[in-house]
Amino acid sequence: MNCSVSLFGSLAGGYTQYPEDCIATIYQRFAELATAGSQIVIHRDNHLMYYGYVRHLDAEGQYIGFCVVLNDLMFTKFRGLFSVFESAVEKLVKQGKIISLYAGGLRSGVQRLSDEQVEVERIAAFIKKEVLLLGRFTQVPPPVSYSVSADATKTFDSSKDTTSNIVAAQTKYGYTCILRDSGYDTPELAELVKTQRVKKDDKKVEKDTSFEVYVTTLCIALMSFIIISLIIIAVGEMSRGNYGVEETAEPIGQVRVEVKEDAQGGGAIKSDTNEPAEEIAERTTEKPTEKVVEGRSITQREVVVPEEQLSPTESLRTISNNTNRNETQEYTTGNATKERLNYINGHEYVDLGLSVCWATCNVGASKPGGYGSYYAWGETETKNSYTSDNCTTWEEHVDDVGGTSRDVARVKWGGNWRLPTKDEMQELINKCTWSWTTQNGHNGYKVTSKKNGNWIFLPATGHCCGALLTYANELGYYRTSTPYEGSNQYSYGLNFGSGNRSVYWYYRSLGHSVRPVAEL
Repeated sequence: MNCSVSLFGSLAGGYTQYPEDCIATIYQRFAELATAGSQIVIHRDNHLMYYGYVRHLDAEGQYIGFCVVLNDLMFTKFRGLFSVFESAVEKLVKQGKIISLYAGGLRSGVQRLSDEQVEVERIAAFIKKEVLLLGRFTQVPPPVSYSVSADATKTFDSSKDTTSNIVAAQTKYGYTCILRDSGYDTPELAELVKTQRVKKDDKKVEKDTSFEVYVTTLCIALMSFIIISLIIIAVGEMSRGNYGVEETAEPIGQVRVEVKEDAQGGGAIKSDTNEPAEEIAERTTEKPTEKVVEGRSITQREVVVPEEQLSPTESLRTISNNTNRNETQEYTTGNATKERLNYINGHEYVDLGLSVCWATCNVGASKPGGYGSYYAWGETETKNSYTSDNCTTWEEHVDDVGGTSRDVARVKWGGNWRLPTKDEMQELINKCTWSWTTQNGHNGYKVTSKKNGNWIFLPATGHCCGALLTYANELGYYRTSTPYEGSNQYSYGLNFGSGNRSVYWYYRSLGHSVRPVAEL
């Protein structure tokens, strides 16, 4: 099961998320639909299932959110998912960096999640690990239903509604809300909050009691002073022999007591081998041949190493004599004794025994493991930002772009290079073995022909959304030349993660990778 995890929320500095990518509109929509103390909000975007969790904090306007994105899988049980998210909140509170306890409950003093990147990544890793354990409660979602609006919302109460109804709704409605308005804190977190509030009440009682004692003491002192003064006056009169004589003149004496209270207050709770190419070349024999096919020059170069001189995992470094290709390529041969290198217009291809030959590199990459450049569908130049506003094919009726001026492979590489069609991409899935691996630090698939054993490597390039590259080294997105027949906002493409791959339809505006094909 492949998944990614993000954090978002409205904290001390307002709305923030990590990583900061183009999915902000979805997360903010989750928050708009969050009417209970905690809830899971589900959103389906074609093959991607978003499971967002929103937990309101006690500080006014604040909330913390998590989002798990699954690729071609959906959850069929939600109690375990609630538990994962609630445990993550508890961990954040205990750590005290992003969420902390105060007299009123929970609040955040963080301006942006990126200010606490280490803590964010720690929590994201925890959520991902726990979610992967819930894999037994997932299944492949059914086809997208168009019976209701993509923005339609269905709301459920976690304590009353059945799981089967929720499962059915999450693939039908644009947004499905599961509300939980009580019992959403873990027992330990609930005890921490309760203890903090008891301390607050104790401090209030202590403060009120202290004031009462102060006033009482002041009154007693005042009364004592008056009584003593009267006694002194009486004794003085008696000493002058006036005891018992009725006084008709002015009062014997007056006592005026002036009390000034000076109070202060305030406070806040802040709470393979390294042998040189030249040495290998000395023990090789080369058989360069050049042939012309339909006016195109195709250079084939066969490098043969005597089998007794080739170790089981030796690498061959070969430098093309084609003037359009000057970089060095490295190939791991395993137990093979020869490697055939084929080029069209200076770009190498591999014959997988399919209807077309496949390039070994992405457009814009200099080696098989390179990500290369990213292109919106039907466009031939890269951009600083990939949006529907600057997509030239957005909501435009465009036929298959293969081999046309809208085909980036044809424009950039020339010759008979072009984008693969939807069917050719599906053929690559069906007639090859896909093995998730890592090459030069990049995750991706080694795609091996079931017919002749030749292979290519497709790195998990991610895609560009807005100005950001997301899901790199986790998911792969590759363009085809085929438009989606159901909407002028979409086109078909290849998507894969570590456990799945499919040809599906995606927004034309996103920046996806390109792996060209050619017909011989």
